[in-house]
Amino acid sequence: MKSLNKFTKEFFDRYEEKPVKLNPYSDEMKYLADKYLQELKILLNSQEVELEIIGSVAYQISASDVEIAVYATEKKWVEILDILKNKYGNPVNLDNEFARFKIRGEIYKFSIHVYCGYEGEVSKKMTKFMISNPSLIEDYKNLKEKYCFSQKEYQYQKNAFLEKVIKQIPEILG
Repeated sequence: MKSLNKFTKEFFDRYEEKPVKLNPYSDEMKYLADKYLQELKILLNSQEVELEIIGSVAYQISASDVEIAVYATEKKWVEILDILKNKYGNPVNLDNEFARFKIRGEIYKFSIHVYCGYEGEVSKKMTKFMISNPSLIEDYKNLKEKYCFSQKEYQYQKNAFLEKVIKQIPEILG
């Protein structure tokens, strides 16, 4: 697939040098992810969306937060963002095809990633591709553990790794 190439190295300067807290994957983490997924299904029940657990929890590895994707149509993008803003406040990231809401849970941090367009297509295929390639998941896990000493380096290295993975995803993967 075509890479997103959204971020320059300077983008990552906004992150601090403090460590990233990685929580070991657990049944409890999966249970809470499923709970938030159900909450979102209820909240967005009349909308044209797809929902899934993504990222490290989907890969069953240590995670700094639990991520859930909401795949919206471009037609419903604004409406879905408004529903989520009313429930969770303003997104911490927002651009044309991506928004991220952060929620502080009792035990874990949660992120709701809202996608449309090409970014949504990439996210869906990324999850499928990673799950079907356990060696990539192992590499990703090792990378996260190696760079968790610094939020800045952690985010930069994760992004570089995932951009390489995106280029490996076959266009026909559905």
